[in-house]
Amino acid sequence: MKLPVWMHRGRPWVFDSTLAAIALVGGQVEASLHVVDGYAGGSVAVAHVLGATLSLPLVLRRRAPVVAVSLMAGACLVLSLFWAHPLYFWSHLMPLCFAVYPAARYAPGWFGRWSWVLVTVAVAAAMLHTPSTREVSNIAFTVLMFGGSSLAGRLVRRGSTTRRRLAQALDSLAAEQHAAEEAAVREERARIGVEVRDVVAHAVGLMLVQVGAARLGLESEGRAVPEQLRAAEATGRRALAELRRSLEVLPGEGAAASLEPLPDLDTLPDLVKGFETAGLDVRLRVGELGVLPRSLQLTVYRILQEALTNALRHAGRVQVRVELARSADVLTLEVSNPVPGSPRPLFPSGGHGLLGMRERVAMFDGTLATTTAEDGRFVLLAVLEVPTPDAGPRPQLEQVLS
Repeated sequence: MKLPVWMHRGRPWVFDSTLAAIALVGGQVEASLHVVDGYAGGSVAVAHVLGATLSLPLVLRRRAPVVAVSLMAGACLVLSLFWAHPLYFWSHLMPLCFAVYPAARYAPGWFGRWSWVLVTVAVAAAMLHTPSTREVSNIAFTVLMFGGSSLAGRLVRRGSTTRRRLAQALDSLAAEQHAAEEAAVREERARIGVEVRDVVAHAVGLMLVQVGAARLGLESEGRAVPEQLRAAEATGRRALAELRRSLEVLPGEGAAASLEPLPDLDTLPDLVKGFETAGLDVRLRVGELGVLPRSLQLTVYRILQEALTNALRHAGRVQVRVELARSADVLTLEVSNPVPGSPRPLFPSGGHGLLGMRERVAMFDGTLATTTAEDGRFVLLAVLEVPTPDAGPRPQLEQVLS
């Protein structure tokens, strides 16, 4: 019969009190009926007292297992040394067994491991006055009974400890994974920030050249240069200087990379060629894209670079299909590759590639999805909005630039 949850989880003292009451009443009834199911002989009155002393401490068997076992074993030992008495199975031995189990499970140190020996010695003292009970089978039964109860308690204790340590390890691993993901996001945002600042610096420099050319044209014609034009040129020079200064102080690989030209869609063949050298069979198909902002081209380049890296790392030297197309103001990048039967990465993975791609896609209000096609191929689909010339900055872009 399954016990109610509240009896062994929510309120263990209720269960222990009920068990003590049952053992107390049952012991008195068993002694009054002179039931001979254990070690016979001796005073029944002592058996009544022993039954009470072995029943009442069961209330403490889980809250204070050391106290419960000590009281029960001490009472049994003292009464058995000075008086002969019958020893009943249900009212004497079973309460001791009920006390040994929680002692082995909850009591610390040596007491939890060897409490069953103390109880066995106390029960063996009752055999001193009854020679007929000093048989090997009786001694073996006593040892097996209390030793088995203790073994069960120790096994449950070990299992509970293992589960607790495993739960702690999983919590720690989850916390480390969360911290690693946050660090990866920060690192990717810093890298994106460097690239975006470089794109902005290029645009500002181009505008500054155009403003300067307009000023020089007016001056060469002998016409007056509006103060607004001179102010715009001065403001542009200051903005360009600030941008370059910010790029110089950015830490890590991003600062060094900012000194080199940033890739765009025109360099996709070079990117594909590099991965083909590493063993991938890349089938690249690019549709009519029209004019795209440099920041969007850079984002598509980085996403494809990471997707091809993941394909090589997880699928090996397989054929990868890449399709890049534009429909109105939506740019779609689809990368697909077969999944091997027993995936075995060729190279170690940091596990944060998708996080970086999502950060880049979010700058253009796009979506990134990974699915498995009907033919079993792994598909990565990135959909990005093509910004209009008069569109304001995206919230995600503002976050990266801030």
